[in-house]
Amino acid sequence: MTTGKAPGQLGPGNLLRWGVQGLVLGLVLWFLGMRLVRDWEQLRSTPWEFHPAWLLACGVAYLLGLSPCAWFWRRVLLRLGYPVPWLPLLQAYYWGHLGKYVPGKALVVVLRTASLRRCGVPIRVAVVSVFYETLTMMAVGAAVAVVLLGGIGFQHGRADHGGEHAWLLPLAVGCGALALVPTMPAVFRRLAAVLWRRSPPEEMPPLERLGWGTLLAGHAAMLVTWGLLALSAVLGLRSIDSSLPWQRLLELGPYLAAAVSLAVVAGFLSLVPGGLAVREAVIVALLAPALGTSAAALLLAVLLRVVWLVSEAAVSIMLKGVSWFCRPQGEPPQR
Repeated sequence: MTTGKAPGQLGPGNLLRWGVQGLVLGLVLWFLGMRLVRDWEQLRSTPWEFHPAWLLACGVAYLLGLSPCAWFWRRVLLRLGYPVPWLPLLQAYYWGHLGKYVPGKALVVVLRTASLRRCGVPIRVAVVSVFYETLTMMAVGAAVAVVLLGGIGFQHGRADHGGEHAWLLPLAVGCGALALVPTMPAVFRRLAAVLWRRSPPEEMPPLERLGWGTLLAGHAAMLVTWGLLALSAVLGLRSIDSSLPWQRLLELGPYLAAAVSLAVVAGFLSLVPGGLAVREAVIVALLAPALGTSAAALLLAVLLRVVWLVSEAAVSIMLKGVSWFCRPQGEPPQR
């Protein structure tokens, strides 16, 4: 007679976690809804014009911004002894991004892991590599937000532009600590080794290869990522206001970079599917004072979510098609 719970069975831990996530999501949605109601008239009265060319550029910049993350993920797998070809790796990476819109975000790991199994990568190695790449990205994103928010605060002599949202800098510091500490080599090796605690020593991958050199290479790659994601936000703002001078866009660059990096990191750590409402709340809180209107900030936040989601889906479908056409004759199509 077994006493363990079935994988899908509800337990006190799951109920508590889902309850906390639901409470956080409900509060954020409520505050965001209040702001939307308050800004609705301004949104209706403003003659917004969407420019497809700039929207396309926004999506391309976003996808290019994710490519250094894919490069780093492949580097981590190489260090662990599994050289995965580029095509299946990119397919697994971008396809996995769609999993973040499922509650708990566990599907991200499942999708990537299942894809890498076809390349001979063991499940536990794939899981370790996914967490290492993702946490490295979030740690650098939080650090970018801290530096930019600190610079903005110093420039204006207050914690943030307008002094109304002093909670953003502590939020960035807290998110950075939560993401950075687990990726430090000694800490990460101890955490990852738990997956092999009941396995023979010869089955454990060379976790010692994930040292400071690998981590610093990841940090350098992620700086490129966050720079391109900031560019995507600039292009997104340009797509809804083509009359905005480029000099003004450059002035807004630090605000956009800080807003995007902190919003994505906070959305990830919230465990809310896709960071829904969390990302929008952070973007509106930081950009509304800079843009002079919360309506424009809210519109940009929603626009980035839609463009980024469509871009992820489009490149996933494209890579799936490429892999289908490139498979050897007689080989069954991947499921």
